[in-house]
Amino acid sequence: MADDNAVSIVALSDDLTGTMGLAILIANENIPVRALASVNDRYDASEDRGRAVVINTETRAVDEQSARKTITDLVRQFPPSTIIAKRFDTTLRGHLGAELAAIMEQRPQAAAIVVSSYPDSGRLCIGGYQQLRGVPIERTEVATDPGWPITNSYVPDYFAQAGEVTFIPLNEVTAGDVPLEARLVSVLKPGAVAVLDAYSDADIATIARATQAVETELIYVAPGVFIGAALGLLYQRTSHRLTVVANGSTTLQTREQVGVLEQKYVVRYLDIPIDVIAAGTSETFIRDFLAKWDSSEADVLVVRPEWARADRALQPRIVHAIAEIVACVVENLSCEIAGLILSGGETATAVLNRLETRSIAPEVEFGSLIMGGVMLDGALAGTKIVTKGGLVGDRSIFLKTLTWFLKENNS
Repeated sequence: MADDNAVSIVALSDDLTGTMGLAILIANENIPVRALASVNDRYDASEDRGRAVVINTETRAVDEQSARKTITDLVRQFPPSTIIAKRFDTTLRGHLGAELAAIMEQRPQAAAIVVSSYPDSGRLCIGGYQQLRGVPIERTEVATDPGWPITNSYVPDYFAQAGEVTFIPLNEVTAGDVPLEARLVSVLKPGAVAVLDAYSDADIATIARATQAVETELIYVAPGVFIGAALGLLYQRTSHRLTVVANGSTTLQTREQVGVLEQKYVVRYLDIPIDVIAAGTSETFIRDFLAKWDSSEADVLVVRPEWARADRALQPRIVHAIAEIVACVVENLSCEIAGLILSGGETATAVLNRLETRSIAPEVEFGSLIMGGVMLDGALAGTKIVTKGGLVGDRSIFLKTLTWFLKENNS
């Protein structure tokens, strides 16, 4: 998103702490970002093309009419292609509906999607009701907040003035990507508002993925987590780079680590049949795969032996086949490679030998026997690499490595 045609992202927050918190979440998605501490600070659409700007609108401290005017005046400055997000407080304090209504009045062809859960802080929307550690927020200390006493925890009520609100419960969120995509496409027409339940970060990631099927312009509305997840996917889509995982380990632990990637990324598996490995016909196998494969359709390609118990005598052939296939893939890529993950010591050795990589500059340690660095020579010189033992790392280790792969200079 650094070229002249790149779209910009503007996120509005009604107080400074929320502004800074959202800016960090966006930065964690590897999106170049800057935060404006005051609504009076200079915003220049041309200067900020291709990155995100989070603006503290300071509207929680003013009356509703003033808040609407501030939001209206800001949104009028944004070019039509600007992606807009609206952050609100996890305990529903502030002019939530009025501020969203002001945005949508300026963007009449847009729909809004609201995901109010923030799992790490114990704030969840279940059944449409905002909860603090399992307790409806009107039964917590925020009910007596001197500035914003909260007497209603039903989230859809807060956005009714912004448009026709549809509530989508948790069972629809967890029904699968395809049904949720279809539901959002049917609901999110111009002027509509959808409020969705979410119990976990995985639910939020599912919703973010599903929004990519929606063609209507979307306003992303949340306390932060959903905004970061959705914008991260949009940014990846406009600056696509592929991560290749060479997974020679057949342990359940490693399989689970790879599976966690599906919470956030589109993962394609290239499972090499054991009979192909035994017969030594991997060249034909990879030619057939490459003839049908579009690298733009995935964020991660995992090359691994099929899930079947192989004779130990086949292990040298397994790692050789993985190395050959990884090399063929990277040689035929139609996009930039973000990085290479090598899981299993024998696999790592075979792949590096095949790529003629003799030296690596270490940069980061993710944990015991999990090292990240940059290949200094060979076919992928200058590319980031992570090597990992087959029985080490927590469930999210591959997510952490991909974040590092995609990290750019966000200044």
